[in-house]
Amino acid sequence: MVRLNGVLLDSDRRVKGEWRGEQIPELIAETDTLYTGYIIEGGGIAETITFITTLKELDLAVTQATLYNEDYIELYLDDGVLIRYAKRRDPIQTAYTIQEMYSIFSIEGDMPHIIDVRFQKPTIIN
Repeated sequence: MVRLNGVLLDSDRRVKGEWRGEQIPELIAETDTLYTGYIIEGGGIAETITFITTLKELDLAVTQATLYNEDYIELYLDDGVLIRYAKRRDPIQTAYTIQEMYSIFSIEGDMPHIIDVRFQKPTIIN
């Protein structure tokens, strides 16, 4: 589940109702008015939800994601690390890449401020 513009979305992108304060990732994106039962289509939202869900399964909690356009997304992990992501990349494979990098940084004790995976090679900014 994610929160999108004040409503809850399930992993199938279906609006489940109004957000009531649950601790779930917030997705910020431009949308039409959303009604219960409506299914969100296009605009990068499906890929972003898949990305957030996969990161959660890998024990990386997203607190907020902003979809700037159909291709550029920024996500904040619960420890403040910023992830920059491009929709053209596979969301599941990219989540696994980030988890692997995150594990290495955690072991080394040197967590970056930004992990940018929009391009062919990830960029790390401390």
